[in-house]
Amino acid sequence: GTTGAAGSTGAAGTAPATGPLTQRTPKGTLQCTVTRGRTDHSPRSWNAPPALVTTSGGATYIVRPESMPTQPTVPAAPQLLSSTFATSGTFGTPTVVPSTPADVGEVAAAPRGTGYAVVFVEGAALRFAAFDAAGAIVVAPKTVVTGVDAQSPATSIAAGPDGGFGVAYSTNTGGDKRDVRLVVL
Repeated sequence: GTTGAAGSTGAAGTAPATGPLTQRTPKGTLQCTVTRGRTDHSPRSWNAPPALVTTSGGATYIVRPESMPTQPTVPAAPQLLSSTFATSGTFGTPTVVPSTPADVGEVAAAPRGTGYAVVFVEGAALRFAAFDAAGAIVVAPKTVVTGVDAQSPATSIAAGPDGGFGVAYSTNTGGDKRDVRLVVL
């Protein structure tokens, strides 16, 4: 939480600090509490960890390859979705990111102006897409690197001060060896 969900303890009678933990100067021990229970999103299934990003306007988006199986033991092909994600655990209306469902793997996101950018592994390609502050696609998905490992476990993106991006990913170079590579977009 951003207000009162976590506070720093100090001298007796001191009020707990408010605001995000990452923006506070620690003054002793930090204590966090859970202010609500777990939100159940069954039967949604995510075949890779989601990416979270907060825009400069304060909206948080979650980007994830998600499927909705019709039978518990039969997985469905995932769609790559992007939607707002509230602190209550609820999703906004999703935007479907054009992709080949069965081939979508790791995903990462970073702020981009008032919106956000996403990189994701699709088959043997690393793809890039960008969204505006409302979550609409403004740069359609395009391939930026080919020949990547379909299950690249270490894909990340960081925004640069010039409006560009650095993308790190790993690829299998044979056997159990992996290379970490960096691409500047």
